[in-house]
Amino acid sequence: MKKYTHLLLTFMLLFSFGFASNKDAENQSLVRNEMKFYSDHIIDTTEVINDRIRIIGGDLFVYGETNNTIMVLGGDVTIGATAIINSEIVVMGGTVQIHEGAVVTGKIKEANLNEGLVYREIFTDSAQTKKHTIFELKNKSEWLRKGWIHPNYNFFVYNRNEGARLTFFNHDYDHGDRSPFRLSISTAYRTAPNDFSGRISFEKSFFKNRFFILYASAFKEAVSDDEYRLKEAENTLAGFFARQDFYDRWDEQGWELGFALDLNRLKVKVFTSDAQQDSIPVDYSMWSLSEKNRTLRSNPHVQYQSTVGSYKGTLAFQSEKYHPLKTGYSLLLQGEAYQKTDDGDNVYWLNKNGINTSDLRKRLLIMTRLHWEFSPGLVLRNQMLLGLSNGRLHPFRKFGIGGIGSVSAYPYKTQIGDHMIQSNVEFIMTPNFTDGDLFFKLFYDTGIAFDSDAFFIQSDDLNKRSSSFISSVGFGIGTESDDGIGIGFNVAKPLDGSDYLETTVRFNFNF
Repeated sequence: MKKYTHLLLTFMLLFSFGFASNKDAENQSLVRNEMKFYSDHIIDTTEVINDRIRIIGGDLFVYGETNNTIMVLGGDVTIGATAIINSEIVVMGGTVQIHEGAVVTGKIKEANLNEGLVYREIFTDSAQTKKHTIFELKNKSEWLRKGWIHPNYNFFVYNRNEGARLTFFNHDYDHGDRSPFRLSISTAYRTAPNDFSGRISFEKSFFKNRFFILYASAFKEAVSDDEYRLKEAENTLAGFFARQDFYDRWDEQGWELGFALDLNRLKVKVFTSDAQQDSIPVDYSMWSLSEKNRTLRSNPHVQYQSTVGSYKGTLAFQSEKYHPLKTGYSLLLQGEAYQKTDDGDNVYWLNKNGINTSDLRKRLLIMTRLHWEFSPGLVLRNQMLLGLSNGRLHPFRKFGIGGIGSVSAYPYKTQIGDHMIQSNVEFIMTPNFTDGDLFFKLFYDTGIAFDSDAFFIQSDDLNKRSSSFISSVGFGIGTESDDGIGIGFNVAKPLDGSDYLETTVRFNFNF
């Protein structure tokens, strides 16, 4: 009789869960798809699941983020330390194991007959934990997981070259992320040059976790070496509100072919491309809400090239649960070797001992970031940038020091050269420390850019150029947001003996 009672209660629980799930589906108007699996399933640390999932006869291992209902019938569930559960997980006939460090803002319902009849609900009251989780990264490694092959284009971009760039079509075709093939298409209209830009990419992923990818792309788009200074969205706000643009850019049109490795926190991408290069005129009629008479910077000279061949590679690494306000570190290497591939113009050739040779021009950017939360709410952050080349980079490819994202309180790219060293250090006091709604920060910037024929920077060169380093100090205050720092104000002063003070409105971290 006890056995039949257990079965009856189990059936009632299944029915109630199913009814609740059906009701949720009706509320969502069936916007989300449902995926079914009949074996073990793993949600990797870099994955964000927005679809409903049903697993029958298999176990579930969660190390990433879930945002929709998951039902597991006849299997166990393991919630890893890196997991973020924002949804409901229903487990029938199995057990649930939650590792320390997992963030559960949704519910985990467990009905298990192995221990008689056990029903548990595990959840976290978001109202009670918001103060402690406001600086937790919601989408781990988002800057790597998204846009690694096909860039993520913002719908609206505004700058002095393209005017308003409106990406009116931006879509992936991959059978709801269930196919190993993916077709990505992005198309935008640019008001200043009155033309269209965009990219189409086709990729094929291999193996169980799809960690190896082959891809091909065709594109016409603006390109810049200044993305590390500030995010494109913040640069758009600077243009819209204050008639400023902190990117130098040029147009490229061509194709690229390459492969990528997605090894969780380590990403590698290698590709070759052929592209036509050309300058983009400055739109001196650029409108802004204020500073309407501010003089726009001119473009660095970009000579038209019908075909430029290049080989590029990127390596990126982030520590587990990387976030700017938590202890962690990251590394980014971007290398490139490029050269004109057709005859008729030797602008990409080198002259050695009076003989023209077709040696490749080499350019390498190394960026490291180290964060140390040495006490709750107190964070020490450091960024180091190293720019290297084999000499004689063209003006629009040279490294620059000075301005936002570099050395504050100095004009944009005060120094340019084939080599660069930059260091940024800041001390942040978050609201978790101040017990308020504001954060405070102190920062120090220093750097130098110079020309040299040697690829690596020699210590003797630095000693000779020590007086050419530019430096600044400053402080900032601002508000918090769900992902960290919201709007803030910086005040910086150059360490050159002048009385100049620079005030900057920021919508993100300094770096």
